[in-house]
Amino acid sequence: MSRNSISAVDVTYDNVSNNDNEENIVRPKKITFGSQNAICLSMRMRLDCRVINREGVVRARFNVLNEVTIDRGSSPYLANLECFCDNVHLTTVQADGVILSTPTGSTAYSMAAGGSVVHPAVPAILVTPICPHVLSFRPMVLPDHV
Repeated sequence: MSRNSISAVDVTYDNVSNNDNEENIVRPKKITFGSQNAICLSMRMRLDCRVINREGVVRARFNVLNEVTIDRGSSPYLANLECFCDNVHLTTVQADGVILSTPTGSTAYSMAAGGSVVHPAVPAILVTPICPHVLSFRPMVLPDHV
């Protein structure tokens, strides 16, 4: 059994009809899962996202599996988003928005916007611009601890 596998518990159930006759009772059945009665689990990274107002108060908090998109909304103008990594200014993005995604989400909206596909076992965060104004800001793959 691999390190990401767990043993399955035997599941039994009774299926009794509306009649109380003994012949209508179906006996418990054993259900097995996967090969050798084991289930393989794949642990996936998630992002903890917080919406903070100007006063520094957390207004909302989300735990996401795929991605977080910060976009310009209904405004017809480009968004100017300042991107920081560990309190170091990376760049100011002029674009329709930016996508922050996990490796699981790398095959979704991030890939459609030109981002890389990352294996789920790689601990990384992908930063992908949405329709950038300048092509000098390309998609980035950052370590997950930033």
